[in-house]
Amino acid sequence: MYITWKGVTSDSKNVVVNSMPFMSPEERLDVRECEGRDGADYTGLGYMPYVIPCRMTLLPGANLDDVKAWLTGSSTLLRSDDPLKQQTARISTSINWTQVYSTREIQVDFIIKDPYRYLITEANTVISSFPGAVVNAGTVLSRPLLKVTGTGTVVFVVNGVSITYI
Repeated sequence: MYITWKGVTSDSKNVVVNSMPFMSPEERLDVRECEGRDGADYTGLGYMPYVIPCRMTLLPGANLDDVKAWLTGSSTLLRSDDPLKQQTARISTSINWTQVYSTREIQVDFIIKDPYRYLITEANTVISSFPGAVVNAGTVLSRPLLKVTGTGTVVFVVNGVSITYI
């Protein structure tokens, strides 16, 4: 497995990714408990950022200074085991480079600020007849961008809510 960070693959840095789990974000909840009532009410407030630990081995040809400079800051993270999607991340790890010199192993924590995975390339869907439908092919609720061009009256129905646009 390899990753692409700052547009550079780990293979090109002579770094092998040993393990990098798939993680799901925790949902933020507003929990309301009422006296005299069993249970509680929950309101979803979105998703938390989360951390993906990535264990890597530096091969003999790896230049430690190059790897140090590469594994910093924010960027788009791509994984070879999820080649169609990307995530926005930041490296938060404090790395003991003295230990890396002797063991050639490193763990980097990627903070996933935006808990969604995005298609690297996605085609626009054009609907030019009535009725038309667009289906979310993803696995979570989405916030689609709706762009209207032309003339006349258009009625959008999104999740049962009707919006008229003239």
